[in-house]
Amino acid sequence: MKEKEAIINQFVNQYSHRLAKFAFSYVRDQQLAEDIVQDVFIKCCQHFDQFRGECSVEKWLYKITFNQCMTYLRSSHFKRTVLTEQFDILIQEHTCPEFKVIEQCDKEELLKKISALPGIYEEVIVLFYFKYLSLKEIQELLQINMSTVKIRLHRAKYLLRIMYCE
Repeated sequence: MKEKEAIINQFVNQYSHRLAKFAFSYVRDQQLAEDIVQDVFIKCCQHFDQFRGECSVEKWLYKITFNQCMTYLRSSHFKRTVLTEQFDILIQEHTCPEFKVIEQCDKEELLKKISALPGIYEEVIVLFYFKYLSLKEIQELLQINMSTVKIRLHRAKYLLRIMYCE
């Protein structure tokens, strides 16, 4: 047991800073990235016996970190807080009270419509328009073909247009 603790402590010392930077690139919040890295090391400790050595420890830790980031980005907490914050920034740019009320209604309507999209389309819309990821970054993140990313984004926008026409 002491040997396992020593190995995990070595991983923490060696990889925590790099994993936090990696997590930050997805979640764009330093505190949250550090929390995710802590969760990664907890998972590493819990599942250390399951590590088969088919890849390097570093790659294994990065994969766990990626999965933790994706879990967070797909969570309802992220959708409620981060998307709302993005719209709040836009609303603050305008000073007219009437405009703020109209913008708030539009924001709520758009968020409802985005949340009503099937998950694969909602995910691409959020990553592209709210997380400002490029198509290439989305492709790498989701591990799908570039054409699939483009199709999902196109279909998501199409579905949103249909929702607004109803």
